[in-house]
Amino acid sequence: MEYSTLEPWQGISETGIVYTLGSLYDRFQQIEDPRKAKGKQYSLLMLLVVIFLAKLSGKDKPVEIADWAKNHAEELAQLLGLKRSWMPHHNTYRRVFQKILSEAEFECLMEEYHQRATEADGEVLAMDGKALRGTWKAGQERGEYVLSIYDGRTQQVKVQEVIETKENEIVAAPKALKRVNLNGKIVTGDAMHTQRAISEQILIGQGNYLWPVKENQAQMYQAIQCLFAPDQPKPGFGKIATDFQTAKQVSSGHGRIEIRTIQTSEMLNDYLDWPGLGQVYRLERKFFWVRQGQTYKPVVKSSLASPALCERLLLQQKCQGETPTLAN
Repeated sequence: MEYSTLEPWQGISETGIVYTLGSLYDRFQQIEDPRKAKGKQYSLLMLLVVIFLAKLSGKDKPVEIADWAKNHAEELAQLLGLKRSWMPHHNTYRRVFQKILSEAEFECLMEEYHQRATEADGEVLAMDGKALRGTWKAGQERGEYVLSIYDGRTQQVKVQEVIETKENEIVAAPKALKRVNLNGKIVTGDAMHTQRAISEQILIGQGNYLWPVKENQAQMYQAIQCLFAPDQPKPGFGKIATDFQTAKQVSSGHGRIEIRTIQTSEMLNDYLDWPGLGQVYRLERKFFWVRQGQTYKPVVKSSLASPALCERLLLQQKCQGETPTLAN
């Protein structure tokens, strides 16, 4: 009787790499290699994986791919189970695109991979830009930056978009969002991404957004601050009627007590004239350190959300963390 430690959804390559059936690695293995065995130094599978990883790092041209592979030779050899850490010449990658798989076909394969949805995929997609470690060189103003779209549940980076020298995350965000399936997803990010065009793109893709609001959207920020400001009516006048909903949660741990209070309102939906706005909210967090007996100044955050999101998220769920949508 034969025994295997592999799960039913797993396979193993000739070099001993365990992979998931239906994954991009599995797809690469199914591509036929038209090259003759004589003189072939690198397997097509190895070449395709290196090209894919290099493209994720923003390297698209054969020369860039070869340089990237050379700089990561030891890591790639260990990852792919190679006997030696020699990496191919840039002409080898060029021949792959010319004779086996065109760059357009490779890009389509990557798009297919990024667009696919699985049961394990999470509901929340977080956007964030980061500098790549080890890319800054002496004499350069900055290193290489990428904008990533991250799945909070699977803890996987779904898409990365290179941020060019003269660009910023606002320019890269629409490009990255085009490469992911937004249907039914909640997209969040920092205040830089609180932009009308990005919000419209998400709504067109049947997704939802949840953006923090800061001073970079001055009018909106001021309107939210005024809306939730304590009501101090003049003598003889009553309080203004509001639709506020409030929830509070108290948690303790690591020597501190944290109190989260959230207020939501739909009163600014028409006034702000923001694409698909469903409600705004104000989240306040207070910290009390037990040992020191100190109370820290409250942290207050303002945000806005699309209407479909407001219908699906309970008020209590929004108090689960600093960024409500990340509470799974």
